[in-house]
Amino acid sequence: MKKLLAALLATAISMMAMPSVIAADINAQYNLCIVEVKNLYGDDTRVSLKKSKSRKGVTTLKLKVVPSDAGSMTVECSSQVDLPEAVVLLNNEGEPLAS
Repeated sequence: MKKLLAALLATAISMMAMPSVIAADINAQYNLCIVEVKNLYGDDTRVSLKKSKSRKGVTTLKLKVVPSDAGSMTVECSSQVDLPEAVVLLNNEGEPLAS
C-alpha cells in the first residue's frame, strides 16, 4: 500500500511540474520570436502574445505585431522541438516572412 501511495504521489508531483517546463519553453520561444520580429520590422515594433499551441513536435505562437510605420497584423512564430533555437515567422496565409 505504501508503494502504491508513493507511486501516486510521485506521479502527481511530476504532472504538476510539467506545465512549468512547458511555460519555460514557450517563454524562451516568445523571446526568440520578439527578436526576429524586431529584426524584420524595427526596434519600435510592439509585440504581444495572443495564443500558443503545441502539436506533434511543433510549437506555434500567434503574435499581434504593431510596427511603428504600419497597422496591426497577426504573425505566427513556429519552432520544432528538435530545433528550439530556430524560429520561423509566417503570415496569415502560412507563408514565410522574408527576414
